[in-house]
Formats: sequence, C-alpha cells, structure tokens
Amino acid sequence: MALDPSHGQPMWSLDPSSRLAAVPVAAGGNLGLLRSGFPKLHLLSTADGTDHCIIGPDGLAPDSSPPFLAESNGKWFVGGEERLFGVGGQEGRILWSKSIPPGRILQMVPAGDKLLCEIPKRLMAFQQATGEQAWELEFPAESRILGIALAGMRVFLVMNDGAVLAANEADGKTQWRRPGPEK
Repeated sequence: MALDPSHGQPMWSLDPSSRLAAVPVAAGGNLGLLRSGFPKLHLLSTADGTDHCIIGPDGLAPDSSPPFLAESNGKWFVGGEERLFGVGGQEGRILWSKSIPPGRILQMVPAGDKLLCEIPKRLMAFQQATGEQAWELEFPAESRILGIALAGMRVFLVMNDGAVLAANEADGKTQWRRPGPEK
C-alpha cells in the first residue's frame, strides 16, 4: 500500500494475495517488485500505482527464484540462484544475463559502476553495464558478510566474527582489516 506523505491516506495498494519474492526497491519514480511464483519484474508508478510489467513470463528463467532486486542509474538488477540479470529501465530489455558460482546470492549492493554480490564464501563485483566480473574476494567457509557499506571509493564489510574489512571499490584489493573481538 502506498500512503500519501502529506496526510497518510492510502493512494493505492497491491492485490492482497500478492506475495513478494524480494524486498521492494523505490527509484526513479517507480517501485520495483518481484512477486513470488512469477518470474516477472514489475515497476509500479509511485504516484498512482500503475503497473508496468517490464519483464514478462519468459524473461527471467522460472527456476531462478530471484530473491534480490537493486537499481542503479536507471538499470535494474535481479539476482537469484546461480543467475544474475541486468535489465534496461522502463523498456525492460534484458541487457545481460550471467551465471554465477553455485549457491544463491545472499545480498546485492550497487557500488559506483559495479554491482556487489555476496555468494557463499565470496564477494563478487560485476560491471553494471556488461555483467562482466570485475573482481572477487574469497572468505573462509564459516565467514559471512553481515553488512556492506560504501564511502568514497571504499567498500566496507562487517563480518559475522565482528571483523571489519575495507576494500578498494575499483579492484577489490583489501586496504585494511580490523579483527573482531577476542572470544
């Protein structure tokens, strides 16, 4: 449901039976949605809720069950199990499709001209324009990224053991690492 910020009254809402496959993303006057069970990317106008299904039933592989959605510079990115898609804004053209290593995407964050994707035991950066892999950081099997933050040309990773790591956004090289608290 969309509420009018000036008075809090409902402006429009989705069909109550709809379940979402990913956290919605608001960008460029649209709300991007992935509905469960349907391999479709929908852009709803934030003004009136008009639905523009920009990728139809055959656009995304039905078995990809995409759990993540992101937007950057008018492009939409859909990431799921072993597959990543770059989609051109309102026209909904698939710009690129990329196989990723086994495992599903755990989180996905746009960073400059790259798209950062956490996949079990690694953080991979892909060029937003082409989907080509830019760099990769590998971690021990028990490591998991709890959060990704961006500042300037640095990517900061907070790990499940409390460690904080800073990497260069351009090439993924570690700039510093601060260990977590001793156990």
